[in-house]
Amino acid sequence: MLKNLNYHISETISDDDKVAVLKILRDHTATIIDTSSGKHKRKDLNIVIKDSQDKTIGGLLGFTEYGWLTIDYISVDKTLRTQGIGRHIMLLAEEEAIKRESVLIIVGTLESFAPGFYESVGFTKFDTRYDVYGNRGFMYKKELKKF
Repeated sequence: MLKNLNYHISETISDDDKVAVLKILRDHTATIIDTSSGKHKRKDLNIVIKDSQDKTIGGLLGFTEYGWLTIDYISVDKTLRTQGIGRHIMLLAEEEAIKRESVLIIVGTLESFAPGFYESVGFTKFDTRYDVYGNRGFMYKKELKKF
């Protein structure tokens, strides 16, 4: 049977293929977790910060799904760091995650980026990863509700 299959590896995916792959996963997940209420459905969570000239100076890109907020990216313009903007972005994200009934926030960072920042806003390290170049990365979590 495996001989009749075509495997395609690429950096891009069509919208139709992405929908089809995710449908297979979600259909399987629905047999394990009650997804009928919609609480477990993936919803993007994006926060954009703009200055008085409407220039984007930072933000957060992530999503909630299955009771977790996963932060993919958070960034603040280099010239504006250490002024509390990142802390405020995280507070807004946490408030929105709670509204969406999330119980946990997860984020990853490289050692050379901002591990101290995440610890300062209540995250705890739960994993360390290494890449082939010798860089060390950390996974952080923040529990919003004990489970």
